[in-house]
Amino acid sequence: MVLGILGPVLIPIVLPIIALRLGVSALRMADRGEGGGRGQTTAGMVMGIVGIAFAALGVLVATAQAIAFV
Repeated sequence: MVLGILGPVLIPIVLPIIALRLGVSALRMADRGEGGGRGQTTAGMVMGIVGIAFAALGVLVATAQAIAFV
């Protein structure tokens, strides 16, 4: 969950992907009964998805501005 929260602020492309991957792994562990924190896992996955969406939007806007500038 921490990587999902810090992802859009610090390293917008890398950290949300790592947060999403770790969230999926933790969700599988929670489903098998090996760990708890299903709510935190879901929150981390959602933040990872939001971070990836913001990074993609940023790349799209930067590309559109670069094309418009030329």
